[in-house]
Amino acid sequence: MEYICLDIECTGLDKDKDEIIEIAACRFNDSEIIEEYQTFVAHKEPISEKIQNLTGISNEMTQGAPEIQEILPKLKEFIQDLPILGHNIQFDLGFLNANGAHIHNLEIDSLPLSHMLLETEDSFSLEILCAKYNQTYSPSHRAMDDVKANIELFWILQKKLSNFQPEILNCISNHLKNTAYEEIFKNDSQEIFNNFKNPETQNIEIQSSDSNNPKGEHIFNLPESFSEKQILVKNINTLKDINKDFTFIPKKLQFFNIEKISHELENNQELELSEKLSLLKVLIKYQENKILHTLNVNFRMDEMAVFNNFLEEFKSIPQNHNLPYVCDFETFFYLNHLNLIPNDHEAFLDFDPFLAEGYLNAITEKIYPAKDQQEQVLAILQKNGLGLEPYQKVQLDMFQIQDLKDITGNIDFFSNSEQIYMGYKDYFNLQIVKMPKIDKITIQSIFNQIKIPHFFVIPDNPNFEIQTHHKAPHFKSPNYKANVSNIIYNEILNENFQNTVIIANSKDHIRSIFQNLQTKLKEQGINLLGQDESGSKSKILSYIDAQESPIVLLCTYQFLQKFAPDFPSIDKAFITSLPFHTISHFYFDYIKKKADNEFMEVLIPECSSNLIKLSYFLSSKYNLKSLSSLDDRLISQRYGREIQNLISNYISVS
Repeated sequence: MEYICLDIECTGLDKDKDEIIEIAACRFNDSEIIEEYQTFVAHKEPISEKIQNLTGISNEMTQGAPEIQEILPKLKEFIQDLPILGHNIQFDLGFLNANGAHIHNLEIDSLPLSHMLLETEDSFSLEILCAKYNQTYSPSHRAMDDVKANIELFWILQKKLSNFQPEILNCISNHLKNTAYEEIFKNDSQEIFNNFKNPETQNIEIQSSDSNNPKGEHIFNLPESFSEKQILVKNINTLKDINKDFTFIPKKLQFFNIEKISHELENNQELELSEKLSLLKVLIKYQENKILHTLNVNFRMDEMAVFNNFLEEFKSIPQNHNLPYVCDFETFFYLNHLNLIPNDHEAFLDFDPFLAEGYLNAITEKIYPAKDQQEQVLAILQKNGLGLEPYQKVQLDMFQIQDLKDITGNIDFFSNSEQIYMGYKDYFNLQIVKMPKIDKITIQSIFNQIKIPHFFVIPDNPNFEIQTHHKAPHFKSPNYKANVSNIIYNEILNENFQNTVIIANSKDHIRSIFQNLQTKLKEQGINLLGQDESGSKSKILSYIDAQESPIVLLCTYQFLQKFAPDFPSIDKAFITSLPFHTISHFYFDYIKKKADNEFMEVLIPECSSNLIKLSYFLSSKYNLKSLSSLDDRLISQRYGREIQNLISNYISVS
């Protein structure tokens, strides 16, 4: 069977305002590339430096290129009516059709195929998957390179089909009739296996860890019904010297109800192709009499609305009264919130940098309105100002809550009037969230919520110092970002640092400092990696793992703490400005509105908490004892002294 693989390069991600600058396509079959097509495309706006660095396509290379309207008839002639393959192919076809291509061929997307056929990966970007699996072609953000790499990955995915039961493959093929996927999954066996049964769940047990683990890493030993072991505490080194066994508890144990998914696929004729692919990626992982946990299925956040009705929670903890529990904060507070931890148990809590986020997530409940309810729910929320922009939140009044109770039929969710109810829309999902009312979110107030008497937080003192740089410019000075960049550059050169981290507060700061430093550091043989400036998160982390030359990482403190890049060591850490950020959670919108003085009552305590968490992280992960601040406000402003008071038990300031 023949296919077309297609890729485009653009000046940005918005099909309504950005432009196509390169198109490539190949006609291929199951074993070889048959014919190639490639062209640059004329554009009105110049290609930005960022896109030039990403793709290697310069304005000079596209001079004299044909207009898009001249190219499209030739492209459609090349494509004919063959199925079109791409990695997130909707992006490419969306751009082409926005320019008048009117291409409506059958589609094959290697992104959901990868989710189905591969094991859990750190990233499912084309770049990362090809680096791991491909032998011949590698993507480079040039269209033809990406096309050939995508074709090779597709061939590899086809071979992976032999790992799955023929009955499962035929079931999937049967559900994908009249799509390009039907032939891919069709197997010689004609038996259609639709009798999916959920295994009994009452025998699931959480096992205690093996104290003789040779690596000193305590892991949660999952039963055979799970396909892999999960390391649940990243900073486990802090526990090595404690002479005890531990019982580890995973995050909320959610598993898929296979019978419900099978029934939905059989009976809902209105499912869109993307929804079918989401549900089928669950079925292909199914093994008879095995629990299918969410850890075993690759899915994106935009699929939560699809999966929400098919997830069930198994609420259980090990009944071993002689061992303390070790888990992340979110899991601990979730169990604490449900009163599932007996009073005679101990809990050792690692000082997680996302303590507050874990706490808020644990006590926050969510529902995702079903597809047939979403228009009605959105209409109610719009009355209170919720539009169609992402990350909008509105607090619900008692009348809206009653209306939502009637629409969703979820009486239990809306039963408690002593809660905060919010309507919320992110990029992918419409949701209703609720949580208890709390006056303050501080480290101490969170610990005050713990219901069991025996818990311990480790480490208890990082012995950390924040040093305000003697040349730190005033934060509001007109050349602040340029001055900060020059200070960092001179220190890196003078001290001959091998690895350096620059912690910035915003993507705007990152972009400005990146532009100031990139060329100068490159001339010195030093690689500058900027969050969102040097490619994807996975690309940045992979480059750090390779460690081919001195590296300067420029990122937000959230990025640093969340992904914990695996540097062998860090010589110096700079912070460009104080971290006046609240957690990305709707509750902070609520308490900001309640505050008489938002800056002093909310932002100052949050800045202090952020500095404490950052100091613990830098100390425990990279063995750093100090952070160089290029923001003079800690010592020059009155509120800086208030921050010093709040952090004085944890950090010294000089």
